[in-house]
Amino acid sequence: MKKALIAMLLVALAIPGLALAEEPPPVLKVGDTVTEFNVQDLDGNKVNLLKAFDSDKAIISFMNSSCTACLSELKMASSLAKEKNTALLIVSVDMTAGRLGIYLERNRLETGTMYHDPDFKTPQMFGFSFTPGLAVIDKAGKILYLKGGWND
Repeated sequence: MKKALIAMLLVALAIPGLALAEEPPPVLKVGDTVTEFNVQDLDGNKVNLLKAFDSDKAIISFMNSSCTACLSELKMASSLAKEKNTALLIVSVDMTAGRLGIYLERNRLETGTMYHDPDFKTPQMFGFSFTPGLAVIDKAGKILYLKGGWND
């Protein structure tokens, strides 16, 4: 009997979702300060997005390539970033790093630097469980604006 119980417990622990999960990090909100958040550049190198821009503020767009709303939001954010001389940091959650540059060129965005977060960890930090998601931060990492979803 003991052996059967131990075997069932081991099986339950091996099934995702049944074992005790690691507690998710707290979700950031407007007014909070993010100290570090890392993604990959097009070469697969780890990049802290807080150190990826020189302007006073940055627009961060979380997107995936099959999302038409993401592209609409991205084009708007690209135009706004160019007009306001603000950095645009584009974080793709679905494409391989090698395809991101092609996506940027093909969609003729006015500005923006592509990054990759295949694990969707960065959008989750900002409270996004889907794309598109948009955040504006200042150089110190203070979150000035958050928006999930897209409306024309």
